Amino acid sequence: MKKINLSPNRLTRFYSLPLLTLTLFALLLATTAIAYQAPNADVGYVDFSYGLTTANDPTGEKPESKLWWNDGFWWGSLFETTSNSYHIYRFNWSGQTWEDTGVQLDDRPTTKADTLWDQANQKLYVASHVSKDPATVSGDPNDAGRLYRYSYNKTTRTYTLDNGFPVTVNVDKTETLVMTKDATGRLWVTYVSKDSGNSAVFVNASNGGTLADDAIWGTPFVVPFAESVVSSDDISSITAFSNNGTPSVAVAWSNQATATTHIAIHPDASAPNSAWTHFQVNVPGGSDDHISLNSLQTANGGQLFAVVKTNGLALTDSGIGVVARDTNGVFSYHSYSRVTDKDTRPILVIDNEKKELYVFVTNKAGGDFICYKKATITTPLSNMS
Repeated sequence: MKKINLSPNRLTRFYSLPLLTLTLFALLLATTAIAYQAPNADVGYVDFSYGLTTANDPTGEKPESKLWWNDGFWWGSLFETTSNSYHIYRFNWSGQTWEDTGVQLDDRPTTKADTLWDQANQKLYVASHVSKDPATVSGDPNDAGRLYRYSYNKTTRTYTLDNGFPVTVNVDKTETLVMTKDATGRLWVTYVSKDSGNSAVFVNASNGGTLADDAIWGTPFVVPFAESVVSSDDISSITAFSNNGTPSVAVAWSNQATATTHIAIHPDASAPNSAWTHFQVNVPGGSDDHISLNSLQTANGGQLFAVVKTNGLALTDSGIGVVARDTNGVFSYHSYSRVTDKDTRPILVIDNEKKELYVFVTNKAGGDFICYKKATITTPLSNMS
């Protein structure tokens, strides 16, 4: 794998972020035209600034997505500085710029969000939370985690907030809030917060798999394993996948208290708080709180991938790596870079059509560069490099 840098090459003001998701997006636009390049080649565009009045590092949370593809366009949850709120933006291909659609998302400037586009139902979901690290339960309803849902009009290319939304999915201010939709249509969120004085990995789910159920949520609960009790700085992520033919969701989290990484799996057919299974994953050097989870979404898919940052100490230790779970349940670890490379805040993206895995990082060696590597998803995954 070759490392490729993304550095500013346009006269656009660039605010240093732990991982600028929009720069990542600009690279993805260009990947179809990228030939094999020498290390440290600059590709893509630098575009759009979130300004200075948002939550710190608005694109810095590894598991959260700000972008989605629909109707031939990339769209994004970006910040509009005049109204001091998040809006839906559309990417202009010809000008390589983002255009404000005028549709407001969360009006709270100190929030961060995870977006999910449902192509079958033409619905946009936005899980938004007041950003706080460490997380805490809040008695103020204005601090609650919210789910927004929008309908898309193909004729006017506009989004409209659905009646009855937003709805509350938790009462916490959190570092991250990540969502997915399982094969039945049920929505899920996960986050780390406090429970009776302990920080723990929580999940919550909607009432069922219909669109009407999207507005009805249960009570958040801790993933039912002792390993779900974590440090206050840990985070979690969630994705839907096929577990050897069984439609399921997977939750991955770091546990810095024990320097371990964990994955819990829940079959869609069971009640949200039952039938969970747990796996502890071997990560060389132990686990940091940087994690991004994804799965291969193809007919013969089912593989799980989590990019993690380790607590390796020696310069030659693996600093960033990918944990891969094959369809037979076998885990393998694949090093992305060493501690000496000074990479941080990894994000994992999968090209389902080409069966390629991309890992993007912020590289701190000599400056804040956005770099990436890609690998072909192989069978078995233990052969992936």
